[in-house]
Amino acid sequence: MNLFYLNTALAMAVITIMNGNRLLASAQTKSKILCLHGGRGNADSMKFLVRDIENALPEYEFVYANGAHDSGKGGYLWIKDPPGGKGEPTTDPGWADESIQVLNTIVEEQGPFYGILGYSQGAAFVPVYLSRVNDGTFQIAITFCGYLTTTHVGLLGVVEERSPYGEIPHLVWMGERDGVILNSMTREMADEFTDPEIIVSESGGHIVPGQNDPTFGQVVAWMVDHSTTDGDDDSPSSSPDMSDNVDSNSPSSEPNDDSPSSSPEVSDDGDNDSPSLSPSPSSVTVEIPNYGCFGGDALVERVDGTKARMEDLSIGDFVLTGDDGAHEAVTSFGHHQPIADVEMVQIRTKSTTLELTHDHLLLLLLDNNQEYVPASVVQIGNVLSSGEAVISKENVQRRGAGLYAPFTSSGTIVVNGVVCSSYVTLQNSTYLQIGSWESPFSWHWLGHTYEKSWQHFIPGTSKNVTYTEDGIVVHGAIALKIANWIFTENVFFVQIPVLFVVLFLLILVSCLTTPIGSFATA
Repeated sequence: MNLFYLNTALAMAVITIMNGNRLLASAQTKSKILCLHGGRGNADSMKFLVRDIENALPEYEFVYANGAHDSGKGGYLWIKDPPGGKGEPTTDPGWADESIQVLNTIVEEQGPFYGILGYSQGAAFVPVYLSRVNDGTFQIAITFCGYLTTTHVGLLGVVEERSPYGEIPHLVWMGERDGVILNSMTREMADEFTDPEIIVSESGGHIVPGQNDPTFGQVVAWMVDHSTTDGDDDSPSSSPDMSDNVDSNSPSSEPNDDSPSSSPEVSDDGDNDSPSLSPSPSSVTVEIPNYGCFGGDALVERVDGTKARMEDLSIGDFVLTGDDGAHEAVTSFGHHQPIADVEMVQIRTKSTTLELTHDHLLLLLLDNNQEYVPASVVQIGNVLSSGEAVISKENVQRRGAGLYAPFTSSGTIVVNGVVCSSYVTLQNSTYLQIGSWESPFSWHWLGHTYEKSWQHFIPGTSKNVTYTEDGIVVHGAIALKIANWIFTENVFFVQIPVLFVVLFLLILVSCLTTPIGSFATA
C-alpha cells in the first residue's frame, strides 16, 4: 500500500468527519449571519473565535467584516475612543458613521442577511447599527460580552431612542469570569431589547463560547430554533434603507438622563485580549489562523541541563520531553519559520511564563487525569502537570518572533518548564468532535499517530525534511490543504463509512508503529 495515499486519506477523512453535519447541509440555501469582531480584532480573529459555532451550524453562512478604523498591528475598531479620553465622552451621533457605511456596503453587496452577531466592541456596535437601519433588516441578533457605548453619548442617544429595534429576537451571552466587561454592563445593553434570551456561563470569560463551554449547546440550540431553512423567503431586503430612521446629525440624540452613570467606563477600542491576527500573504488557508506553536525565544533544556532557544534547535538535538527527566532527539519540525508575526497565548505560573499559539496543546491536570488541551481554553486556576497553577492568561502580539514546533519520539517537549505536546488541535478541543459526539480520540493522539506513521514508514523522513514557504513541514501542509479544500468545496461524503475508514486506518497505523499510549493522552 502506498503510504502517501494512506496518510492523505487519513488526514482527509479525519477532517471530513470533523465537519460532519456542515457538509451534509452544503447544498441548502444558507441564511447569512454578519459577524463583528472585538476591539483591535479583525475578520480573521473573529472567524477564529466563532469557529466552533460556525462548524455546529451548517444552516448558516457566516460573513466576517472589519471595522472602519485601523488600530495598527492588523486590528480594527468599530468606534474610535473620544479625542479627550474616556472622561470626555463624545456627543456626536455621527461618530461611528464610517463603520456604519462599511456595514451598509456589505449588506447591500452581500445581503440579504438573516442575523447580526457581535463580540465585545462588535457586540456594543450591534445596537448602534440596528438603530441606523430599518426594522427587519436582520431577523435575529446575537451578542457576546456586550455593553452600551457610554463614552459616546451621541451614539447612545440614538440607540436608546430607536430601541427595541422592531423587537428583534436577541441572544445575550456573558461569562461570570469576564474581567473586561462586567456582567452588569452586558445586562444594561440587554435591556434595550424586548425579552432577550440571556445565557450566563459560570466558567466563561471574555470570549466567544467554544465547544468546551457548558453553555455552548444552549447557544447553538437558540440559533437552530431561530434559523430558517427555506432560502431567502423570510429574509429582508438587502438594502439597509435608513429613510425612516433617526438622522445621524439629529439633535434628538442627546444623552439620556437615565443612562447608567455608575457603571465602570470601558474604552470603546474594546478588549485588548481579543485575537488580532494578520493573515500572512503566503500562508496556507486553514480554519485556525496562526497555525504554529512556539516563538523562537522559547527555551528548552538540553541533556547537560543548559537552556537553548527554540530557534537554535536542530534535528538530532536532545531535549527534555517530560516531568520524568527523559530526553529525546528532535526528529523533525512541524513548523520552522524564522520570521513571523503572530498572536500568542501567554500563560503564567509563579515560576514561569509560557507563550504558544491558541491551537497548540499543553499538558494539564484535570480531575486527577493528565490531558493535552488547547492553550485557548486554559483557565486561571488550571493546574499544569508540574503541579503549579495558572495565575494569569492573556493574548500577546509577537513581531518577528518566528514559529517553531519540534517533534520528538514521544510527541512531547518541555518548553519554559511546561510539558507541551508537539501538536495542535483543529477544533479548539481536546478530543475530536464528530457532530455533537465527542470521540475518544484526542488531538494529541491523532497528531502523534499521523507523524509516527511518516517516521516509521518513510525512510529518511528526519534527514530529508522539506518545508513550505510558510515553514510548515510538507506532509503537514498536505493535511491542512486537504482540510481547506473540504471546508470550502461543496462536497458530500457518506459519514458513517468514512468514520469506519478513519477508525480502521488509525488502528492499522497504531499497530504497525511503536506503541504510543492511550487514545486520551498519547
